[in-house]
Amino acid sequence: MATYQDIKGLRVKYLPADPSTLVGGDVWYNSTTGTVKGVVNIAAWAAGAAMITGRSHGAGFGTQTALAFAGGIGPSAPTYLFVEEYNGSGWSEGEALPAGRYNINGFGTQTAGVAVGGRTPPNGYADTAYEYDGTNWTDGGAYPKGIERTFSCGTQTAGLVAGGAPGTTDTTFTYNGSSWAAGGSLNTARVEGAAAGTTTAAVAFCGGTGPNPGVTALTEEYDGSSWTAGNAMPISLYGNSATGTQTAALSFGGRTPPIKANSFTYDGTNFTASANLGTARYTLANGTLGSSTAAIGAGGYIGGRSALTEEFNSSTDAVTAAAWASGENVNTARYSLAGTGSQTAALAFGGFTYPSPGVVQKALTESYDGTSWTEEGDLNTARSSLGGGGTSTAAIAFGGGGPNAQTETFDGTSWTEESGDLITAREVTGLGTNTAALAFGSQTQQGLTEEYDGTSWTESGDLNTGRGGSGGAGTQTAGLAFGGNKSPSVTLADNTEEYDGTSWAAGGTLIAARRDFLGGAGIQTNALAFGGNISAVAGKPNTTATEGYDGTSWSTRPSMVTGKRSSATGQGQATATAAWGAAGYSTAQTNATEEYTGETSAATASTLTTS
Repeated sequence: MATYQDIKGLRVKYLPADPSTLVGGDVWYNSTTGTVKGVVNIAAWAAGAAMITGRSHGAGFGTQTALAFAGGIGPSAPTYLFVEEYNGSGWSEGEALPAGRYNINGFGTQTAGVAVGGRTPPNGYADTAYEYDGTNWTDGGAYPKGIERTFSCGTQTAGLVAGGAPGTTDTTFTYNGSSWAAGGSLNTARVEGAAAGTTTAAVAFCGGTGPNPGVTALTEEYDGSSWTAGNAMPISLYGNSATGTQTAALSFGGRTPPIKANSFTYDGTNFTASANLGTARYTLANGTLGSSTAAIGAGGYIGGRSALTEEFNSSTDAVTAAAWASGENVNTARYSLAGTGSQTAALAFGGFTYPSPGVVQKALTESYDGTSWTEEGDLNTARSSLGGGGTSTAAIAFGGGGPNAQTETFDGTSWTEESGDLITAREVTGLGTNTAALAFGSQTQQGLTEEYDGTSWTESGDLNTGRGGSGGAGTQTAGLAFGGNKSPSVTLADNTEEYDGTSWAAGGTLIAARRDFLGGAGIQTNALAFGGNISAVAGKPNTTATEGYDGTSWSTRPSMVTGKRSSATGQGQATATAAWGAAGYSTAQTNATEEYTGETSAATASTLTTS
């Protein structure tokens, strides 16, 4: 038997501790633990950001970081038209299908994809093939017959579709980007299975062979002319999804019944059980879904239409999904307070408590080191709905309810009242530093913008849409304003504006309009918006929804643990991958802190068995 030295040309290292830098294939003996360890391949599904609208029986095409999900069955008939795009972090709306479809399949990439066939509500069968360029849909060559619940794989100019309904068919057709050509028939007619590969090297897994339920485990391989039998999958399924190539494929989900979470890899001959989906489901997006080592599972049916997204990775790196988690509570529950600083060096100040013993404006200041909150010197003037910026040891507070125009700066111990007051006293959204701050909007829906230079405030270009209670992120010369209450009445805003140090310009639209000082973090081209109130009616729900901004558009991110508004947040000092929100209002004032961490990946060491 070959030794490690034979294979690698090196002996196994004896080390007192695991190496600080891990490289795939490394093997060593840890003399402290008495174990042989190495960096080995890990296969796992990790949660991604949820879709905007949960649905099943839709078409998918693309990769793990650039996927389109088209059509499908959702909570209402209009969802048959919906298209969403995934960028590896979250979902955003794409151009709607020209006509609503479900039981539709896809192939290709997000910028060169095809959605073919499907059921046309309520009971028709579509023969259309729509081509997508990442922005617009155009008519492609019509499929030879109305079809749904097919097997599909390939590219926009070399695609394959097999099987399907009505009935249970065995036909195969290939697509060259403009027209369809008949290929060899499946050996077993079936519907609603999955395929992977190309027009000359495809593989078809499982499916339904007839009613009640007629489920099969059959595998067939295609060589460009004919299908031949392969080894059967370990379990019979229909409604599964697959991706990859004929010799490196991944099948996941499905139903026997019951609904399954199983994943299997296929090497062209044999199946190997892989990591299960986190949530069992079937009829997820079907089509081209990345590769066998970097796949994506989106939507599906779990007893209801699902918005769940999961990412599959098989590599030496362990992936930790982006998520919100509970942090340490602030000492005093309150809301409409300000905040600044990073996730491990934060500051929260001001706010008010309610209802007992009535509305009480607070001057309280607390600092956070990532582990616990500590009370610091109070503001000189108690106030709420104020703006803030800077760091935990060099902060600035300005404006607030009353209305208030005062400016104070913090040195890490105490606050000092500055002579430069806001030109217009008001409740305000703020960001920046104590020598370059930005104040904009107000609860009376003004578009006023002011800049601070460390000494005095100067009026600058107004917001294009007057609003109060908006979120903010970025800096004085590259700021963001999003959401809030629009003028002239309390109407939720979903628009974003970008500031260049002089004037505001329109940016991308939030997926969900919201108000009441929703949380913000990051920079103008990589920001996070979270929480806020999703109704113009007082007392209505506070949302957990989180969205990320790339400088052009917003897309979904993992939701907060608890929906709340009017929290202290890091604004431009926290980042879009390490954000925080402290205190605020949920169903009542709260002292809870939540922390957001973006997706991470790192090589991990595993103990190896020896004999």
